[in-house]
Amino acid sequence: AQAKALRHMFEKHPDIGLAMMYSEGSWMNGLIFSRRGIEILKEFGLQGDDLVRCYQAIEGFIMGSCVHDFAGSPHNMEVRRVRCRYFEVREFDDHSRSTAEVRQITEDGFDLAMNAILDRFEELALKKTRSK
Repeated sequence: AQAKALRHMFEKHPDIGLAMMYSEGSWMNGLIFSRRGIEILKEFGLQGDDLVRCYQAIEGFIMGSCVHDFAGSPHNMEVRRVRCRYFEVREFDDHSRSTAEVRQITEDGFDLAMNAILDRFEELALKKTRSK
């Protein structure tokens, strides 16, 4: 839910990504998201180097995907729709007939990747817990 909230913020304010990336940690909303993300990872059971690495992976994925997906807003999904048509691959054609379809498949892709990452982090935490 937190990652989706961040994505919605990026969609509404696409230039905020650069501000967050170059913030030295004093931007309160960024700190709130970061601290909550760290808490969630700790709730998984991550600690030490694993906690830091997993946080960096999540931050990089969320920030990178948000900047990639929403830079150029409000025309970003139309640009992506046209680019998909140039692939000349039926499956991409099927999902790029409209910007609404492109938006939906983009969000579905984000959800798929986010869930896979979080599942892997949980596996990592469980493995560490079992080996103790």
